[in-house]
Amino acid sequence: MALQDPPATEDLLVAVREYLQEEILPNADQAKRVHALMAIKIMGVIERELSIGPRLESEHEEALRSLGISNEAELAAAIRSGSLDSRRDELVKVLRHTTASKLMVASPAFLDRAQKEAAAIAARQAKRADAAANG
Repeated sequence: MALQDPPATEDLLVAVREYLQEEILPNADQAKRVHALMAIKIMGVIERELSIGPRLESEHEEALRSLGISNEAELAAAIRSGSLDSRRDELVKVLRHTTASKLMVASPAFLDRAQKEAAAIAARQAKRADAAANG
């Protein structure tokens, strides 16, 4: 049960973003266009933070706990000290998930491109390994 009456925060953000995209952006001069695009991007980040942020935060906290860490400052200190060196595979998995989670909010298009590029690189490497093994 929400304290605030409708419309919800998310609906307000969507309405303003759509207004900027459909009404302001097409008629804006170059300077206002840049500002409108920045505002649209920021509103998208806020929308994603509201919609998926809590789930991503919970997943991140769970991942840190799996390493015996309670926050990112402790994680950084553990990495610097080398105390997680023996758990490198687990650490890399947590760091990749953390990075992907941040990009899901900040720039999902960049994340998508990076994942596609990583998959293409992995496919090329597998092809080379198969060729070397059979060649």
